[in-house]
Amino acid sequence: MDILFLQLHLHDDAEIEGFCLKFKDGKSSTIDVPRVFVHITNDLPSLQLRLHCKDKNRDLGEQLLSVGQSFVFDFKPNFFGVSLYFCSFSYVGGFHYFDIYDEHRDKDNCKHECHWKIKNGGPCKEVSPTEEECFQWNKDVLE
Repeated sequence: MDILFLQLHLHDDAEIEGFCLKFKDGKSSTIDVPRVFVHITNDLPSLQLRLHCKDKNRDLGEQLLSVGQSFVFDFKPNFFGVSLYFCSFSYVGGFHYFDIYDEHRDKDNCKHECHWKIKNGGPCKEVSPTEEECFQWNKDVLE
């Protein structure tokens, strides 16, 4: 079956809602791109967490989380497989950056939801109900 053309369905903020394949034989197939929900929970001991997340097109604003409180955002992954959301995290005694959703790293185990706990040593992602994978903060960038 030869593809005649590909039609993309875009959302207001340039996220791809889905796409439609049209074939030379007159048949078509529509594929919806599922949303990913990213949950970020303050797991610092007795400290408030200030975070600010964005990607290259969308700024999610600054959030202030008490211990145990969560911030959730959602998006549709980029059609080309390069979605990247990054955040700054600040609290008494620390200021760090981390790529909270990197499609290359997260596409297989965060198909619909990513759950992160922010700790002093770095962010930890839930990979199963009983297991976390912890990461180092991004290296500081000097300009």
